Amino acid sequence: IMILWATLFSAFFWTLYLRLCPALPASALGEDVSFFDGYMETRGATITFFIMGVAFTLTSMSFEFLLDIIPVHLFGLSQICEFVAAWLAFVFNLSLVTTLYGHYVEKRALI
Repeated sequence: IMILWATLFSAFFWTLYLRLCPALPASALGEDVSFFDGYMETRGATITFFIMGVAFTLTSMSFEFLLDIIPVHLFGLSQICEFVAAWLAFVFNLSLVTTLYGHYVEKRALI
């Protein structure tokens, strides 16, 4: 039951993050877009973002489980796997944030 609550709690924060994040690429491009503007631009996508948050949380939990089963005596391999997982998460998040900015703020089509 704790995993369910943790997943819902994490999904809530993912939803909030995804609603606010379009302001980050705008700031990097020197545009005047506030977090509130990003929040308003993503109106109507809350349920979609919540489902994405659940999927991200479950994926993250799966990666952590897989990394936890690496034997302790293979510490170097464990650290390399942790680094690769963190790098993939970073690249995915960067891609996601810029895509949300382009779609919701600049009104570009996804396809």
